[in-house]
Amino acid sequence: MSFLGEVIRIAIYLRNKGLTVITGDPNKSLKSQMRRANKLGCKHVIILGQEELSNQVVSIKNMDTGEQTAVPLDSLDNFITEVNNGKTGFEKR
Repeated sequence: MSFLGEVIRIAIYLRNKGLTVITGDPNKSLKSQMRRANKLGCKHVIILGQEELSNQVVSIKNMDTGEQTAVPLDSLDNFITEVNNGKTGFEKR
């Protein structure tokens, strides 16, 4: 699957889980996209670049604490459940 196809697949998957998903502009720098996410009040951001895609992981960053963790794509559902249940440092706002 192409990079953009994988981004869309993950976005749809997360939206189907009831999460609000805003995709970044690939023409903007990561720093610029992080500033935008912060201005929008995002609690978490999912970073998916070529390196993450080749390793079949996403990086999830807690915007309040700055903590970032790599989550395997096949464990994303479990991670979201843990976040929603307050079992990680990535609790929802």
